[in-house]
Amino acid sequence: MKFLFYFVASFGFLIPIETSFANEETAKIRVDLPILDMPFNQKNGGSFPSMSQSLAVTRTYYDLLHLGLEQFETINPRAEGWDGFWGRLTYATADILSLYVPGGSGWLHEEWHRAVMSKHGISSTNDINK
Repeated sequence: MKFLFYFVASFGFLIPIETSFANEETAKIRVDLPILDMPFNQKNGGSFPSMSQSLAVTRTYYDLLHLGLEQFETINPRAEGWDGFWGRLTYATADILSLYVPGGSGWLHEEWHRAVMSKHGISSTNDINK
C-alpha cells in the first residue's frame, strides 16, 4: 500500500491539479482537485483526503453545480423580482438536496472528522461514501 502511495506521489506533479476556464457569458470557475497534500497524506499513511483537499473538492462541486443550473435560461439568481427569487430558491433547493452526497457539505463535514481522527492515528470511515 505504501508503495502505491509513493508511486502516485512521485508522479503527481505531472497531473494538472488546477484548471480555470471562462467565456464571456459565464463567470470564471476554478476547478481545484488536489491529489496530494503534503505532509498530511504522508504522515498519516496515505490518508486521503485531508481537510484542505476535501474543502477544495466541495468548493468545486458547488461551483460546477451552480454553473450547471445557470445553463437553464429560466434560472438566474441575480435577476430582479420574482425571477431572482425563483433562481435563488432553485439554488437553495439544489444545495439542500446535495448535502449528503459525496462532495456535498455534509460529506465535507464528515471528512473533516475523519481527517482529524486520522491525524491522531484513529481509523475511521465516512459513511456518506457508502
